[in-house]
Amino acid sequence: MRIRRATVSEARPLAMLRWSWRVDEEAGDPTEEREEFVARFVTFATDALTDRWVVWVAEEFGYVTNVYTVPAVRNRGVGSDLLEAVRQWAGWADLELLLVWPSDRSVPWYSRAGFIPSAEVLTLEIAGYEG
Repeated sequence: MRIRRATVSEARPLAMLRWSWRVDEEAGDPTEEREEFVARFVTFATDALTDRWVVWVAEEFGYVTNVYTVPAVRNRGVGSDLLEAVRQWAGWADLELLLVWPSDRSVPWYSRAGFIPSAEVLTLEIAGYEG
């Protein structure tokens, strides 16, 4: 499972989840039509997620898009610390593996972190990791 912050672009799917929750929890006839509620919630959530609210989403996979460290702080362990935090979280979340599509330049760095090259991606098995 992957835990992450929701983005503004997910306001509609969040509205649909909220609608389902309301219908399940209220166990009665909704007080408004679904699309009316969704439209109202999307407006609210778009504003709230921009600067006031943090909504978390759980997904069931591990995928490291990339790790990028700005040049001014490279070689200080920032990227490695970040990747270690992700690795520890992945173990806690009981993920089977992490995937990353690295640049050619980053392959040695990911390899030093324990990722193993495959035909397309580098993978890191979480089971048995003791970081």
